Amino acid sequence: MMKKIRILVVGLGTMGISHARAYQAIEGFDLVGLCTNRPETRHDLQTEFKSIPLFADYEEALEKLKPDAVSICTYTETHADYCLKALNAGAHVFCEKPLAHRIEDAETVVELATKVKKALIIG
Repeated sequence: MMKKIRILVVGLGTMGISHARAYQAIEGFDLVGLCTNRPETRHDLQTEFKSIPLFADYEEALEKLKPDAVSICTYTETHADYCLKALNAGAHVFCEKPLAHRIEDAETVVELATKVKKALIIG
């Protein structure tokens, strides 16, 4: 049996919740954590995702969970920074588009993904 990919979903608006539900339904994934900085969202999610750890701090989630992959569904201005943090933590990355607001930031993310040999998928 293939090892499940341990994934953290960051950003829990409509897209992030959709990702979290999908990862729960896909056999090859293990949804190990959720992260949002919106308290009202965290409260609502505790009902649907009772057994999944919920974090307000992204760096804390990366450190404690050590996920294999991170699904970044946050506001676009955070994408590049969150991708860099995930890659530096040793995780593969799926990031909602756009990857970055500036081409230089996107290039930095791609260069790091190449250097650390991690998948970087933009969707």
